[in-house]
Amino acid sequence: MSERALSVLEPPSLDLHSALWTGPDSYEVAPGATRFEQFEANVAARLGLGVACRYALGLGVERTWARIRGLAERLREGLGGIERVSVHDKGVVRGGTVTFTVDGETARQVSGRLRSAGINTSVTAQSSAVFDLPERGLDDVVRASVHYYNTESEVDRLIAEVADPSG
Repeated sequence: MSERALSVLEPPSLDLHSALWTGPDSYEVAPGATRFEQFEANVAARLGLGVACRYALGLGVERTWARIRGLAERLREGLGGIERVSVHDKGVVRGGTVTFTVDGETARQVSGRLRSAGINTSVTAQSSAVFDLPERGLDDVVRASVHYYNTESEVDRLIAEVADPSG
């Protein structure tokens, strides 16, 4: 992006890095991309990101991607084998996020039931997927995300919990 194009964009907030304080009630926004930088930074998050990147690179990106895809497919197949469950993932290459609904329960009910069993999921509401869910006639979906550190038994436990609403 050109310097001129950047100069017309307004940063969401300013501090003493993104702008120069020129007087008691005046300031000058920094030129270029610096106008979007903040002096304060979450150092712990940056360090954590670095550690996570080194860990992933140490394991091997291809290896972890294969692991994630394998666990997600296991989850899709297991959920797809339950009569009242519909898996809603589409695409040629599917990642580690699996979306589904359960007949007779809202996504929030299913997610809450799983949370009570110690299984973390989330809900994607229509308001967060306005180009996709309404078109497919879906109000909301349960979102389960696997990662390479998950185990097959954890995936199987999620499937079993979804299959048995009585707990």
